[in-house]
Amino acid sequence: MERDWIEIGSLLSGVRFQVSVSRDGTRKVGYRVRPSMTHTTNSDYLCKLVGRDKIPSKGIYRKRSDLEKCLSFIEKICNTYECWELLYDRRGYDNIRWVLDNPPPSDWSDFIEWSKQFDLAVF
Repeated sequence: MERDWIEIGSLLSGVRFQVSVSRDGTRKVGYRVRPSMTHTTNSDYLCKLVGRDKIPSKGIYRKRSDLEKCLSFIEKICNTYECWELLYDRRGYDNIRWVLDNPPPSDWSDFIEWSKQFDLAVF
C-alpha cells in the first residue's frame, strides 16, 4: 500500500501535459491540435496506468484513450483524497481536459470560434 502512494505521488508531481496547435495542410481547417502527456521520472508507472506494454516513442502519450485513462485516474485520486495541490502541472491538466472535452471542429468558422474559446480557457 505504501508503494502505491509513492507511485501516485510520483505520478502527480512528474506528469506534464501539453496542447500544441500547429499548421497542417492535411487537415480540413489547416491546423492540428495535439494534446499530449509525458512523465519526468516514472514513465513505467504511467505506462502501466494506461495499460500499455511498452512506453511510446520518446515517452510521449498522444492517444486519446491513454490521455483519458490518465486524467480519469488523476481525477479519481485527487477528488477522493482531496490532493489536487499535489498535481504539479495543474494548468496543463486543465488545458488538456478542456481540449478533450471540447474537441476542435472541422468547419473553418466553427474552428475560429473554438480557437477564441481555447485562448480564453488556456491563457
